[in-house]
Amino acid sequence: MYGKNCRKLPEGILTGKHLEYNEIEPDTKFYCDGLLNDREVRVSFILTRKGFDEVRNRKYLGILMQSDVFQAEWADYEIHEHT
Repeated sequence: MYGKNCRKLPEGILTGKHLEYNEIEPDTKFYCDGLLNDREVRVSFILTRKGFDEVRNRKYLGILMQSDVFQAEWADYEIHEHT
């Protein structure tokens, strides 16, 4: 995800290493493996409607990158300890 892989959360700075998802749908749950304050975590999140529309449009144009999903507007997220 290169230079756009950091996101400020109330819990600290999340630095994403890898992003997983199946399809781009309004209810898609995305998973990001990365570091949160130097500890390995997996963050699951869903996008807001606005965030989904932006991501869907980029996918339709064939220019979607992982960082686009990571930087999109999140509706909700959960932090899980990486095992």
